[in-house]
Amino acid sequence: MALRFLPWNHAPKGRMSLIVRGSGRPGAYHLASGARVPSVTTITGARKSNVEGLLVWANELGKQGLSHRDVRQQAADAGSTAHTMVENAIHGRDPWEGIPELDDQTRTQAGQGFSAWQDWSRVMAVDYVLTETPMVSEHFAYGGTPDAVGHVDGKLALLDWKSGNAIYGDHLIQAAAYNQLWTEVYGESRGILEAWYILRFGKEHGDFHLHSYPCEIIAMGWRAFTHLRELYQLDKQLGKVAR
Repeated sequence: MALRFLPWNHAPKGRMSLIVRGSGRPGAYHLASGARVPSVTTITGARKSNVEGLLVWANELGKQGLSHRDVRQQAADAGSTAHTMVENAIHGRDPWEGIPELDDQTRTQAGQGFSAWQDWSRVMAVDYVLTETPMVSEHFAYGGTPDAVGHVDGKLALLDWKSGNAIYGDHLIQAAAYNQLWTEVYGESRGILEAWYILRFGKEHGDFHLHSYPCEIIAMGWRAFTHLRELYQLDKQLGKVAR
C-alpha cells in the first residue's frame, strides 16, 4: 500500500469554533462505496493471543479468593466511568450524568482520575474541539474513532484515554492510525496534528498519567500499522484459500 502521510511540519489552518461530538464508535465502518472495512483495534488485535497470561492472572486472583470476572469488571467500570466523566465535562454536563450506580471503591477511583484530568486540563489550557467522531480512510481502507482532538498549550493535539496499568506498543500504533485518519479527513481544512497524548487512568487507584510522544514515535507507529493492515488483508485471503 502506498504511504500517504502529510508532512509533520504542515502548519495548522485555524481552530474549529465549536466542539464537535460524534456518534461514538459505530458497529461497523464503511467506505464511500459502501464496502465494510475493519477498525483500527480490529487490525491491531487480529493476530494477538495472550491466553497464557490471562490464565496466570486469573490463577493469582483465585489464590486471593477473588473472582477474575468481578475484578475485571470493577476495573473496567472505573476506567469507563472516568472516561464518561471526562466526556460529560467537555460538553458542559454534570460529570456523573448517565453513570449507573457504583460501589464506593469504583466511584472513588473514577473520581480521583477525573479530578487529576481536570487539574491537567486547567494547567495546560486545553481547548477541546472534537470528540468521539468516527472517521474512515478511503486510501487505506480502515476506520476508527479517536477519543478527542483539541488544542493543548496552543498546539493541535490527538488525545486518547486509556484505562490500565501501563502503555503498550499497540496504543502508539493506534494513535498513529488515528493521526492518519485525522490527516486524511480533516487535515487540509482543520490543520495537521502537532502533538499526541495518551491519558491513562490507573485501574487500581484511579491515578492519572500523561504520556506525550514526539512525531518520530508516531511515524514509527504508522509504519507498524501499515504492515499490520497488509497482514490483516493477507490473513483474510489465506483464510479463504485454506477452507
